[in-house]
Amino acid sequence: MTLAGCGARDEEVAESEKPAVAFEGKPDPALVGRYKTKDGTVYVLGDKGDFHFDGKANTPKGPVVTHGEGRWARNGGRLLFKDASGVVPYDLALKGKNLALTLTGKMKNETVFVRQ
Repeated sequence: MTLAGCGARDEEVAESEKPAVAFEGKPDPALVGRYKTKDGTVYVLGDKGDFHFDGKANTPKGPVVTHGEGRWARNGGRLLFKDASGVVPYDLALKGKNLALTLTGKMKNETVFVRQ
């Protein structure tokens, strides 16, 4: 994105943004269901591509109740979650009834979802 003001062209400020991830794919019937993570967060992946989750996040001031909702889709080996803040892509691996999601990019944090 380029920010421009009233100054001369050489005074314009160029700022690069993090590239947006396209929300492409569709809900996969094999992934529809209710899952729980080891920290107790419950995720529900709906058959029409809707999702919601409820859980607790640990903070320095103690646990905070979390809730979120949005859309989900599978695109090949990736699972995409989309909410008001944007799209988050995960690499996915099915391991029996477990769904292992790993953040893409530099942070390779894996979260295991156990089907309930």
